[in-house]
Amino acid sequence: MKYALLLMTAGLALAQTPKGTWDAVVMAEDREIGFQMKFETRAGGLRAAVMDGDRPIWSTSAVFTQGKLAVKWDFYAGWLEASSQGGELKGTYTRRTRRGPVSRAFSARPAVAVKAGAAKSAFDGDWVLTPEGGGAGMRARFKMSGGKLTGTVLRIDGDFGTLAGAISGNKATLTHFDLVRATQVTLAMDGAGKLTGTIDGRTKFTGVREGASMPDPSTVTRVRDANEAFQFTAKDLTGRVVTLADERFKGKAVLMTIMGSWCPNCHDESPFLAELHKKYGPSGFEVVALAFEYTGDAAVDVPQIQAFNRRHNVPYLTLLAGSTEDGQVRKAMPQLVNFSAFPTSILVDRAHRVVAIHAGFAGPATGSLHSELKGRMTAEVEQALARGR
Repeated sequence: MKYALLLMTAGLALAQTPKGTWDAVVMAEDREIGFQMKFETRAGGLRAAVMDGDRPIWSTSAVFTQGKLAVKWDFYAGWLEASSQGGELKGTYTRRTRRGPVSRAFSARPAVAVKAGAAKSAFDGDWVLTPEGGGAGMRARFKMSGGKLTGTVLRIDGDFGTLAGAISGNKATLTHFDLVRATQVTLAMDGAGKLTGTIDGRTKFTGVREGASMPDPSTVTRVRDANEAFQFTAKDLTGRVVTLADERFKGKAVLMTIMGSWCPNCHDESPFLAELHKKYGPSGFEVVALAFEYTGDAAVDVPQIQAFNRRHNVPYLTLLAGSTEDGQVRKAMPQLVNFSAFPTSILVDRAHRVVAIHAGFAGPATGSLHSELKGRMTAEVEQALARGR
């Protein structure tokens, strides 16, 4: 009788809706990518979040029925399907990509508190990372926080989001999952203070605290003739052709962002662009998002853009400019030279001459670098508005 009661109690426990913080893992090839999830019930409905540091990426729908979990994040065309097994959740996370649907094995269990541990580590601070065999340098920033080593890596196309992990002796493994990227960074420090590591098991690097640098994101992409008025060709979400020569842009400074709904750094950039739009719109300033989506089929791509816009309450104009196939950006904006990153922002003055171009976006995970970039771009918008008055 007691045994039967225990079985019944266990069955009820497995059927309980998940709540609170969970430690989760997705597989990226043979690498375990650890991250945290949060579950909460609001107004009788379940929602789930993947945590990017302390920032939740909330689901657009979540259901837990008879021990089975189904969660969707429509702005990334991603969904999670899992079932309760022995107090854990096990299943798959799937996302539609340029190559079609890609699935990763998923598991999660209620989070275990991390001991406070050391307040500092040998990895703390700012670094410049140089890939083995050459390539563009990267900036990195690490810090012990709450018993974990946290930080990020910033490339030309933007940062990796918040990495987090544990230290073991003179080594550390940090991971990040944001529904698109499943990233692992390993670090090692020798007795002389030399930093080495790998990104996703492939890209090896060395790190120094000074004496090296990464390219300036404002000098990577340029235009053929800075004195020539800039132009683009795209379509609004109803299919109407829009160009920068249209009457609505006449005499206005315009910031164009080359983006995609699939791009995490574009999601990080959007709230800041909304701030600029609100602050400077009355002064003759416009923001235009030029979206390049996976399929090239408007019936699929337009709903993805709309899902992105719903997530961020986007107040500015969003256009469908093409697909992610090679050559599409050049076709929409033939004046660009060396386009290399999503997002890339192009700011023009009232005569539509280029004032600044920024490759990538340093998001909130970069801390002061994020603040510095926003300050710089804000000053450039004011400069663009002042020119041609």
